[in-house]
Amino acid sequence: MTFDESAQKVLLGLVEKGVSASADKLATTSHTEWRTETVSIRSAPLANLQTVLAGDETQHAGAFFSMPGGMFLVMFTKQSGGALAKAFLPGRAADQAAALEREAVAEISNIVVHSVANIVADACDEVLFVSAPEVVNGRKADLLKIASAKFQGSDGASAIVAYIHLFSVVLFSDCTIILLLNSTWRDRLLKALD
Repeated sequence: MTFDESAQKVLLGLVEKGVSASADKLATTSHTEWRTETVSIRSAPLANLQTVLAGDETQHAGAFFSMPGGMFLVMFTKQSGGALAKAFLPGRAADQAAALEREAVAEISNIVVHSVANIVADACDEVLFVSAPEVVNGRKADLLKIASAKFQGSDGASAIVAYIHLFSVVLFSDCTIILLLNSTWRDRLLKALD
């Protein structure tokens, strides 16, 4: 089973709703107005996605979140890490923001993932237990390889990829969210989207 165009459109709406909710939570936490825009979403077999990402040599900060039957991977370009820390932790000295870059990426990713996961869980009438984030730096393809290795049941897994813009007064950053799902969760989600 795959996500047809109709299912992808519904899924895009769910992701947009979750991403929008994350902007509200980011604003509350950082006392800075945040805005988000979901640019696109698509699904593909995990093996195909690895090939697509192989050409991107840009270094990224990736935050991994595991859950039973799936995994989230959130990636920001490494160069935007300092800007993310500055936007998320306004008023901190530049050297403090740089030292807290990893934590800022983890917390921003945590807020985005939990907002999206809650919306997806509600759509499936399920409960999702998502782990704390683990942040690693690398190319997108390398981060996806790490996620695949951590993901139990990656044989026949599906990947849902959402590209979003995340911005505040002091920041514009692209963000890639990848949701890996085993066949059981993929089928649950397809049924919920039907």
